[in-house]
Amino acid sequence: MTDYEYIIKQAKKLYYTQWSEEELRKCVDMLPALERDELVSLCHCKWIKKVMKEEIYKILYMNRLGEREERFKEMSTNELINEFVNRSSGNIFLIRQELRRRYKNISVMTGSK
Repeated sequence: MTDYEYIIKQAKKLYYTQWSEEELRKCVDMLPALERDELVSLCHCKWIKKVMKEEIYKILYMNRLGEREERFKEMSTNELINEFVNRSSGNIFLIRQELRRRYKNISVMTGSK
């Protein structure tokens, strides 16, 4: 039985009950060894609970999230403001966080509140 098959079997068995912490940890530890198409299949599987889906999303999209945050850190403040105003990127929340972080850094450096 492959890791993918094992996870599906456990998910079906435990869909209507509470996952045991040990079994959940075992399945989460198996996730990084799965192929991308298997992970995507698990994301769309009705038997997979939210905790497992969050871990799958982290594995699938962690690189993209890191690249996006780095891109915002490298942008000038004017570029960030323009993207925020135009709402062109679809990443308003992350842009707002970066602008707040910069504002707080400026406030700390100048001593104002």
